[in-house]
Amino acid sequence: MNRLGWAGAGLTALGLAAALAGCAGAGVGETATTGSTDTARQCVFARNISSFKAVDQDTVTFRANVNDIYQAELFAPCTDIQFSEMVGLRTRGGSETVCNPLDAELLVRGPTGVQRCALSSWRRLSPDEVAALAPRARP
Repeated sequence: MNRLGWAGAGLTALGLAAALAGCAGAGVGETATTGSTDTARQCVFARNISSFKAVDQDTVTFRANVNDIYQAELFAPCTDIQFSEMVGLRTRGGSETVCNPLDAELLVRGPTGVQRCALSSWRRLSPDEVAALAPRARP
């Protein structure tokens, strides 16, 4: 199991960049709709994220709140993610929650320095989706 964490570079909470941006109107772990679209925003406190697993260069799963699994699709391949044992999740904003892909970015330290990987999706997996995850995709 890979751990979230990263000392230095202004990262906090388990060594993790945990200042995650706004989740207006939705409680942590709850779903809020924007009203004009079907898009659901699913929020989690960054301090509750305890581990991650790189499924491939484009997909990362995170464990939070003990039993919740979140999945992030990356905007572009993050080439060093599959070989990294620690990552940082840093927000754009100042809140402690992440609700959508624009709220955070993944920081991965590789041989050429820090790679910043933008998220294109963020969602909490259903219990059925978690049960269907391959062992290599479980954080």
